[in-house]
Amino acid sequence: MGEGTAGRVALMAIRPQYAQAILTGAKTVEFRKRGLADDVDTVLVYETAPTRSVVGVFKVDDTVRMSPRGLWRRFGSVGAIARGDFMSYYDTSPTAVGLVVGTVVSLRVPVPLSELRPSPPVPQSFSYLPADVLEQIYVIQARHITSESALFTA
Repeated sequence: MGEGTAGRVALMAIRPQYAQAILTGAKTVEFRKRGLADDVDTVLVYETAPTRSVVGVFKVDDTVRMSPRGLWRRFGSVGAIARGDFMSYYDTSPTAVGLVVGTVVSLRVPVPLSELRPSPPVPQSFSYLPADVLEQIYVIQARHITSESALFTA
C-alpha cells in the first residue's frame, strides 16, 4: 500500500457520495480549489459524516489547473457531480484544480482517525500526514482480516 510514496500523504475530507464514487471508479477526478504539495501523490479518502473514517486510498496520476469552465469541459463527465453544483463550488475561484485519480484501494474496514497514532484532527479540506500512516492502516486491515479468519477456524 505504501510503495513509492513520498514522505507524506494527504488526508482529504470527501463527502460520502463522492468518496464512494471514487472507490467504485465512477469518479476519476477529484475537484479542489487548491492543489496538493508537489511531493504528495497519495490521498487517504476520509469519508465525512456519517462514516467519519478513512475508507480508501488513491494515487494522484496528474494535477490539472485551469479555469472552472475549462476543467468542467475536460472532466465534467467523469467528476460525478452536477454541473450546477460544480459551478457553485467554484463561484468565486478563478482557478480550479482537478486531481486525476489513479490506482484506488478500497479499505475492507473503515479506519476512524482515533485509531491512528498520533490521532490527526478531521481535515477541513485536506491536511498532510507522514507516509508511515499507510503502514498503520495496513496493520489495522490485516488485524481485521486475521480476526475475521479466526471466526472460521474450528
